[in-house]
Amino acid sequence: MRSVRRVFDDVVAADMTDEPERLHGTWRSTIARCADFTRTLDRLDLGLRPGILAHALGMPAASALHKLLRSRRLPPFRLLRDWYYVVAMTERFSEQETVSQFALAKGKSPSEYYRLIVRVTGHSWGCVSAHGATWAKRHALSQWAIWVGDDEPKVR
Repeated sequence: MRSVRRVFDDVVAADMTDEPERLHGTWRSTIARCADFTRTLDRLDLGLRPGILAHALGMPAASALHKLLRSRRLPPFRLLRDWYYVVAMTERFSEQETVSQFALAKGKSPSEYYRLIVRVTGHSWGCVSAHGATWAKRHALSQWAIWVGDDEPKVR
């Protein structure tokens, strides 16, 4: 599996060699589509479930959140949440905040966030932090491409 992941990384890096401004612009426009609940994601922890976020946003159920995500051409909740946290951690790392500080600020064990990073990216925190926020955004957008892309969103 590791070798497949490395090949994927090389392909993504080769395909997305465009300037960082374009990548950051795409990231900002994608996150702007979910700005009303990214503020809630920032305040809540990793154990956040769709129903909890839906309730925090005044929605009756998780299904309403899923419909909202589809209508805004955003990825499914867990994929969005997980990559959002990985990118947030890499951005905060560049501002001298550690994963431990990030986790403890949310009242969670740092090990949960380290495991999230490995599960989502397939790489250790050392590798992810060395690559930086641009790398994390590039990978998040490539994972979200079928929902966020210019063509019609696909229903899975």
